[in-house]
Amino acid sequence: MKETVQQLDDVLAKCKVHFCLVSEQAAVNLLPVAYYRPKEAVLFVSHKMHETADQLQGAMEKAVPGIKVSRIAIQDPYDLNECRNVFLEALMVREDDQPVINVTGGTKIMAIGAVTAAYAAMVQTFYLNEQKNTISLIDPYKEDAQRNVSSIAMRMNLETYPRIHQGSGKAVSGRGIVRVPPSLAGLSQGRERQRRCHSRQSSYGLAALA
Repeated sequence: MKETVQQLDDVLAKCKVHFCLVSEQAAVNLLPVAYYRPKEAVLFVSHKMHETADQLQGAMEKAVPGIKVSRIAIQDPYDLNECRNVFLEALMVREDDQPVINVTGGTKIMAIGAVTAAYAAMVQTFYLNEQKNTISLIDPYKEDAQRNVSSIAMRMNLETYPRIHQGSGKAVSGRGIVRVPPSLAGLSQGRERQRRCHSRQSSYGLAALA
């Protein structure tokens, strides 16, 4: 019998530890933590993502008071064997805490390493689709491949992302308001300024050619 959305949602609600692959996509790690409110978030961080991890940790601690945020270093985020082994070791240490891996962030190699480690340890992973406002739950316990990925409707408004980009410092979830520090909002502001600057430069170039 096919699970209901509520049943699938409850699966993630029971997970006490979220593994988060840190990248510039800060919100995709923050919002599931703010919604499901696990006891611990483990940030997997490459050398280039230390500053982002600092800001993400601060945002998580404000969104979920009392949450434990720990970090594990990824020396080479493009080495599949290293990534897989790091995730597998971390899963073994926390196997009694029902960990789940959010594979939305990080490099593609980190995500592949995380999924292969999760299957080896029989642990669930999930992917947050920002456009469709859903989570895809990847469950190694399911034998039917067609049911291997289940969409879960997220009861949080991902359209509030522009508020983060504009620096209002708030993102609304189904379980309250998540206050995002200005430092985290600044990441998106900086990328938006770069995008606009690049767009203007491209326009000037096209005008000159005309």
